[in-house]
Amino acid sequence: MESFLNWEYMPLIPPLLTLILVVVTRKVGISLGAGIITSAFVIANGQIGEFFTLVVDSFLAIFIEDGGLNTWNAYILIFLTLLGIMTAFMNMSGGARAFTNWALTKVKSRRGAGLMTGMLGIIVFIDDYFSALIVGQVAKPITDKYKISRAKLAYLVDTTASPVAVMSPVSSWGAGIMGLTAPLLIGAGMTHISPFQSFMYMIPMNFYVIAAIVMMFIVIF
Repeated sequence: MESFLNWEYMPLIPPLLTLILVVVTRKVGISLGAGIITSAFVIANGQIGEFFTLVVDSFLAIFIEDGGLNTWNAYILIFLTLLGIMTAFMNMSGGARAFTNWALTKVKSRRGAGLMTGMLGIIVFIDDYFSALIVGQVAKPITDKYKISRAKLAYLVDTTASPVAVMSPVSSWGAGIMGLTAPLLIGAGMTHISPFQSFMYMIPMNFYVIAAIVMMFIVIF
């Protein structure tokens, strides 16, 4: 026991504690928070002063970089907040529930519930986070009715979130990828190809995305 409490083994504690808390409490936020705090304590070697300094500096680093505002992280936080607000409004207005009630009248089998979830994930392609939030909320009552496990629902939602958004030129991922490829095209002297054209050329090369979606439909059927 004493050898296990040696600082050499302390890095194992944060991930183990996080996993145990997730299983026991079923609250991801609290579990991750406990894991972060424990990790900071381990990195600080148990020094309370260094622990608080590390936590504060890490938190500030999310918003401040090189003496200025970290606009990349700030935009991501704003974007996620707006997505959360939009999802909350859709739930409060009854839009998600209305679609779920309509789908319940059309879906007649376990396979149909899985197929509806997969197709809905493909249709909601604007953003991967938005797709996961909306499709998960809408499909949960339907998949529960036909005894589809939450693990399988998570697989269906995840397979149609990022992969589909990555292949769509009018998604947040598409805009991001085009922004990354623009300087690469200029650097390679390929000014005759626009970022949009290069993105469209890359779509057939997304072998993982194509394989993942095909495999999802195989699993459903």
